[in-house]
Amino acid sequence: TRKIWEEKIIATDYLQIVREATCDKDSLNIPDHWLPVVKTTEGMWKKAILYVTESGGFLEYGDRALDKLERNLQTFYDYRDQVALLWYPKEENEQILRTMKPECLSRYLNLVEQYKKENWGILNNSENSEMLSTFCDAYYGDTNEIVQLFRNQNKPVMIQSVEV
Repeated sequence: TRKIWEEKIIATDYLQIVREATCDKDSLNIPDHWLPVVKTTEGMWKKAILYVTESGGFLEYGDRALDKLERNLQTFYDYRDQVALLWYPKEENEQILRTMKPECLSRYLNLVEQYKKENWGILNNSENSEMLSTFCDAYYGDTNEIVQLFRNQNKPVMIQSVEV
């Protein structure tokens, strides 16, 4: 039975995550267009924060969640010389808001477009959560599967609350 189990169980993904987690930022394949955002003018790495927004908060809190998003983006903007923000608004947010909370859609899309246009942070649409958790120094945002990757690497995790 050992042979059958060995054929069925492949641990390459886990080993890849562990290997990537021990890499330094210089050894990762970072897109060139990220460099002006994630490095200082002296060429040093800024602290990188992954900020993930899921649709649940928008569905539950509506405008209050959008107010929170706006405040958060402003705070990260204020500290952009020290911290690089990688904002990962989940791709399904737009469709979910369109069907379930259409009164919030326009404001949400405006915030996303403004963030893209201002270009002071990175709008991430990558599904490569392993690379993101390896590259980023901390996690902030809504609860999701990426949180555990940060916890496994002993990186700080802060779950956002509309109440705060």
